[in-house]
Amino acid sequence: MVVVGTGLGKTYLSAFDSMSFNKILFVAHRDEILRDAKKTFETVYKDSKSYGFFNGYKKEVAKDITFATVTTLSKDEYLTDDYFSKEYFDYIVIDEFHHGSAPSYLKLLDYFKTKFLLGLTATPDRADSGDVYRLCDYNIAYECDFRVGINNGWLTPFEYFGIYDDTDYSIIPWRSGKYDLEALENSLIVEKRLELIYKKYMEFRKTSTVGFCASVKHCKVMHKYFSDRNIKSEIVIGDTSLEKRQEIISKFKERKLDIIFTVDIFNEGVDIPCIDTILFLRPTNSYTIFIQQLGRGLRTFEGKEKLRVLDFVGNFKGAELRPAFLSGGFKGERKPISPLDSNFVLPSGCSANFDFKIIEYFEQSKDKRDNLKEKLYQDFLRVKEISGKNPSIMDIYTFGEFPVHVYVQKYKNWYQFLKEIDELTKEEKLFSERAIKFLEFLEKTAMTKSYKIPLLLPLFKDGLKEEITLKEIGEFYKKFYSDDLHGKDLNNKRHDDWKNWDLKKFEALAKDNPIHFLTKDGKKEEFFSFIDDKFKLNDELFKDIMENKELLENILSRLEYRNINYFRRKYMEG
Repeated sequence: MVVVGTGLGKTYLSAFDSMSFNKILFVAHRDEILRDAKKTFETVYKDSKSYGFFNGYKKEVAKDITFATVTTLSKDEYLTDDYFSKEYFDYIVIDEFHHGSAPSYLKLLDYFKTKFLLGLTATPDRADSGDVYRLCDYNIAYECDFRVGINNGWLTPFEYFGIYDDTDYSIIPWRSGKYDLEALENSLIVEKRLELIYKKYMEFRKTSTVGFCASVKHCKVMHKYFSDRNIKSEIVIGDTSLEKRQEIISKFKERKLDIIFTVDIFNEGVDIPCIDTILFLRPTNSYTIFIQQLGRGLRTFEGKEKLRVLDFVGNFKGAELRPAFLSGGFKGERKPISPLDSNFVLPSGCSANFDFKIIEYFEQSKDKRDNLKEKLYQDFLRVKEISGKNPSIMDIYTFGEFPVHVYVQKYKNWYQFLKEIDELTKEEKLFSERAIKFLEFLEKTAMTKSYKIPLLLPLFKDGLKEEITLKEIGEFYKKFYSDDLHGKDLNNKRHDDWKNWDLKKFEALAKDNPIHFLTKDGKKEEFFSFIDDKFKLNDELFKDIMENKELLENILSRLEYRNINYFRRKYMEG
């Protein structure tokens, strides 16, 4: 995976990197992205390659470089030898790779057997991106964020104005990590707020403005309000047809429009360098969404010296994170910072001006949020917005600002944390005490070596098993440690020449270590037994797992976390 900020040349990178390969596939979720990508590849390859589209309009095959929409190519009728064999493409590029864990993308990745896969994204930590790190084996080849881009002159600096918005978000219901949409809409379209936005727009506007709204209804109200005041305005929403969208964008680029109001449509895959003013008209506590929308205006353009940003900031959840977002250091901060703090440092040439009332609110928020439980809860909600679902332990490990063990230490176990914040699912509330203790055991069991992982995985991976034979364990051990990273853990004298071991030696390793310690007399929690060379799950625990699919998912998530965390902490890899 390559993580490069908007406007910094991800597509060019893929074009140059693929030059030593014959057949190239470029996959995206929108036709606009494919058309722009084709122009880029043509600039690099010129006439040395043939080009074709594979989308809802065209089905061009036998081309050197194919530009395909994921929705079309992932259909069963096209994943055949009649169109493309499994080995047809040598090099596959997935654009907006944060969508890579969606079923349609996974279907493509499972089908094609390519020599090289490149995932491109500006924002890997996104909704629907839960498994993208795993898809690229946690291998991030290169990162370059908006700070680096601005500091090097590759992106346009911004001048930010934090404008006080007296909307009272505290009275808007907050459910499952977000505001109730209807109540939020009603609060955002009151006359007083519309007047404030219009007044500030007229005071600060440049030439080409994009306003990011909370919903379609909010979009339409803003459009009407501005149009009624002779501002040339349009809206682009999910229902806007491709032809209409292109027409609006063309008029905007030709300066025949003053402002476009949108919801999340412009967050990605849209190249409009002339944008010189951005209005943040919606609350968000998501760093990713904020930076994506800011990035729409950071592309360089002739005559554009700075991007002007008007952000209407109130007492919404996460508002106090704005300074950390702007400094680009949010991931390292783990806490809000104030514009008055010494560590509030902006990229070169950028400036930020906050209304005094907002700074006052930030300072008060800093005092209130020293409580670790509150910080963990807020971080959980942030990850929930990113992952688009109740975060698992692996989601927290991948996207969280606090390590998983902090949650476990503070609340005794992960289950107890979810219970206290009232985020248990219906199925999780049915877990027995025995099941909850087993999950805690998986989170906390000591691991000076990784031996327990390949012992437990075959019980739960690829279908639940009540017992496994010592021979099956030995086979799994051999396969597990044949992985280059896992093999690093067999580094004691007793492991000499382990690569040439027969099955019996792997069986002995498992029997002498984890099996012995997990089944010896006096175990406080008897989850396992070992009789007649069979490693067996407790009958009642097996029954619990059989009756609740979500319990098995919880178990696998914890095992995956312990495995990845162990090797990353010990060998700084994985």
